[in-house]
Amino acid sequence: MAETVVLLVIAVAVLAIVWTQSRKPKGATVPVAQARSPQAKTKSKTKAPALGAAFDGPRLRSAKAEAGQRASLNVVGESHYQDVLWDLCGGKSEDGQNAPALAVLRPVDDNPHDPLAVQVEIDGRLVGHLDRTSARIYRGELERLGLGLVAAGAPARIVGGWADDDGHGHFGVKLSASAPLAVAG
Repeated sequence: MAETVVLLVIAVAVLAIVWTQSRKPKGATVPVAQARSPQAKTKSKTKAPALGAAFDGPRLRSAKAEAGQRASLNVVGESHYQDVLWDLCGGKSEDGQNAPALAVLRPVDDNPHDPLAVQVEIDGRLVGHLDRTSARIYRGELERLGLGLVAAGAPARIVGGWADDDGHGHFGVKLSASAPLAVAG
């Protein structure tokens, strides 16, 4: 009887570990239980600096535009970088993330999938790419601004990344700048 109880306890522990591991991105280092701890939900009264704030290149913002003349810049491919976004945010939380960041938009000419690609980086780590249409708009805006094909910063937010008893959501990156662009003051 005692052996059966011990085996049952071990089986439950193994199932709990497997379940917990299946709820975090591959390569993640912060357990979901820690991300959902009461300390993780505590909000600091001091505002933390935005991720990527140390970037010293040009920074862009949305310029004034006539109604209907604005073009969104959309980030795609974040599903391939969930472990990076997990690390940048410190894990998933019950309410999800809405972390301010400075995204660096870096034109790359050697991408095998798109020769006009634009990488999106936060804190020097790749987190996605602009979609094809957005990449072409962005490159055109850099040219219009006379910046050439340089990396430039743009305000962004890391969103999503919720985990609760009903399931979990993936992280995403939302840019707060849209075309037409201007160099921030």
